[in-house]
Amino acid sequence: GSENSVGIEDPRLLPARPMIGSIYPNPFSTEATLQLTLPPQGVRVALYDFLGRAIRLLYEGHSTESMIVAIDGTSLPAGVYVVRVDSEASVETRLLVRRP
Repeated sequence: GSENSVGIEDPRLLPARPMIGSIYPNPFSTEATLQLTLPPQGVRVALYDFLGRAIRLLYEGHSTESMIVAIDGTSLPAGVYVVRVDSEASVETRLLVRRP
């Protein structure tokens, strides 16, 4: 008999839309890490202030795997921010708090 193996390249195993996993620590003071699972189509990950202004592009491109994105907050004022992941299929958001 032949073995049937399914690799990560199999589209049935890839997420149809981006998924934001954990953001740690949250709230944070100088740096936070964002865990993402990305679909095969291109995505754009950006940080916005609470008024909806784009602050920083964190990642843009294609990926078919989980990844960790570092968020450097040393130049950010204390406040509430929104991490936004845009793809062809959807938009995912998560709140992030920068403490003083």
